[in-house]
Amino acid sequence: MSTLLTTTESISSQESILQSLMDVSISGVILFRPIITENLITDLEYIWLNTSAQRMLKLAEKPAETFLELYPNAVQTGIFAFYRDTFISAKPGKFSINYSYDGLDNFFHLSAKKCDDLLVVSFDDTADRDRTKAEEDLRIDRSLLVESQKIGTQQLLQFNQIFEQAPVGFSYMTAKDLTIEIANPYILNLWDKTKEQALNKTLLEALPELKGQGLDVLFQNVIATGEPFIGNEYEVKMSRNGMIEPRYFNFIYQPFRDIHDNIVGVITIALDVSSQVLSKKIVNQLNLELENKVIERTKELDTAVHELQSANEEIWATNEELSDSNKKLTIVNSDLDNFVYTASHDLKSPITNIEGLLINLFDELESHEIINEGTKSLIKMMHTSIQRFKRTILDLTDISKVQNLQNDEEEKVNFEELLEDIKLSILDKINHSKVNIVANFNDLEVINFSRKNLRSILYNLIDNAIKYRDPAKKPEVHISLNETDTEILLTVKDNGLGIRKEDQDKVFSMFKKFHDHEEGTGIGLYIVKKIVQNSGGDIQVESEVGRGSKFTVYFKKNVGS
Repeated sequence: MSTLLTTTESISSQESILQSLMDVSISGVILFRPIITENLITDLEYIWLNTSAQRMLKLAEKPAETFLELYPNAVQTGIFAFYRDTFISAKPGKFSINYSYDGLDNFFHLSAKKCDDLLVVSFDDTADRDRTKAEEDLRIDRSLLVESQKIGTQQLLQFNQIFEQAPVGFSYMTAKDLTIEIANPYILNLWDKTKEQALNKTLLEALPELKGQGLDVLFQNVIATGEPFIGNEYEVKMSRNGMIEPRYFNFIYQPFRDIHDNIVGVITIALDVSSQVLSKKIVNQLNLELENKVIERTKELDTAVHELQSANEEIWATNEELSDSNKKLTIVNSDLDNFVYTASHDLKSPITNIEGLLINLFDELESHEIINEGTKSLIKMMHTSIQRFKRTILDLTDISKVQNLQNDEEEKVNFEELLEDIKLSILDKINHSKVNIVANFNDLEVINFSRKNLRSILYNLIDNAIKYRDPAKKPEVHISLNETDTEILLTVKDNGLGIRKEDQDKVFSMFKKFHDHEEGTGIGLYIVKKIVQNSGGDIQVESEVGRGSKFTVYFKKNVGS
C-alpha cells in the first residue's frame, strides 16, 4: 500500500511540474488538433492554451471557436500554411511575422512541432512587455496543483511527450544545491549537453562556463525571495562545440513550491533569441551607416549646388562680354515673356528663330576668326539650353492644358492618316533610331474622338517607345486596334528597355522618369492618362525589363465608332 501511495505521489508530482512548466512559461504555448476534411487539414481545433498564451491572445484556456474562425487572415499571411506543413512533415519549424489583423497588432516568433495527433505551438510576442501582470500570471495556483493530482496516467504520458517535444527549453533544479533533475531536449541542446552530462549534477558542475556570470546568484535569490526572475535578451556566454560564445535568451526562473508551500526547486523556461538580437544589431548598424551616407551625400549635394552656382555666375559674366552679339537674341527673347498665353504653334517660331540666330552668330564669328574655344563652348551650352527651353515650353503648355483639360469636339478621325502625320513629324527620330513601326487596325480605321487629343495619345506612346528603345536590338513598335462589346482597344507595343515591376504603378505620374539616358520631363504619359480618363476610358501598362512594354488604351464604345 505504501508503494502505491509513493508511486501516486511521484506521478502527481511529475504532473504538477509538467503542468507548472507550461503555465509559468513566458512564452505562449498552444495545443492544436487538426480538423481534417476529405484527407485535407482545413482548420485547427484549440485543445489547450497556457496562461501566457491566454493573456497575449486574450483567449480562454480552450476556446470554442476554431483557429480560422478567430483568425481568418492567418491564411493570407501564411501562418495556417506553416502550421499545416509542420504537422504534415512532422519536422519542427519556425516562423516570424508581424500580424496586424483580427484585433491583433503583434510581432510573433512562432515555433511548432507535431506531437502524436496534436500540434504544439510556442510563441513569443516582442511587443509583450507587461511584466507585472506576467509575474502575477506565473504564480502557481494551489488549487490548480490540487486539481492536477486528478490527471490520469494517460494525460501524464501526453504531457511528458509535450515536455520532450516542446520548442522551448524546460528544466527543473532542486532548491538545496541547484541539482538538475529535469531537462527537456531543447534546453539540453542549448547547453550543448546530453542527459548523462547534465542530469543529477549541479548547475556549475554541468555548465562550468557559467561560473562568474551570476546566474547561480539569480537562482539563489529566486529561492530566497520566492519571486520569479524574468530575463529579456539576456546575454550568457556558453560553450558550443568547445568554443565559448555569447548567446541571448528570453527566460524565467520560477520558484516551485510543494503542497506545503515550501520552495523545493526552480523551474527554468528558456527561448534562444540570439538570431533576433543579432539581426537587430545588424539593422542598427546598417541604420547608422545609412545615416552617415545620407550626411555624406547631403554634403556632396551642397558642394555640387555651390559649384553649379559658381558655374552659373561664370556664364552670366561671359554673357556680359557678349552682350553686343546677343542683342538680336534679346529682342527675340522679349517676345517670349507671354509664352504661357500663346498657342503652342506660335511659341515654336520664336524659339526656332533664336536657334537660327545662334547658328548665324556662330558662323559669323567663325568666318571672322574671332571665335575661341571658350566662345564655342558657351554657344554650345546656349544651344543645349534652347533645346531644353523648347521642351519646357511644350511641357508647360501641355501641363496647363491638362490641368484645365476639356474634351474638344469629337470628329471622325482616320487612324492611318493620323499615324502617317505623326510619323512625318518625328521623321528624324525614326531615321536616327531605324525603328520599324507596324500598324494593324483590323478594319477599325475610323474612331469618333477629338483629333488633337487622339494625336497627343498616339504621339506620346510612339515617342516613348522610340525614346526608350534597347540599343542592343533593332527597335520595333507594333500598333493595333481591336474591339469588344463595350470598348475599343488601342495597343502600342515595343521591344525596348522595359520598366521594373515596382515602378509600373508610377509610370503615369507627373515628372516620373525611369531611364536617364534620354532627356525629358516625364510629362508625356501623364498627359496621355489624363486625356484618356477625361474621356471616360482607361490605360494600362504591361512591361518586363529587357523585353519591352505594352500600353493598352481602353476607349468607351459610345466614344469610338
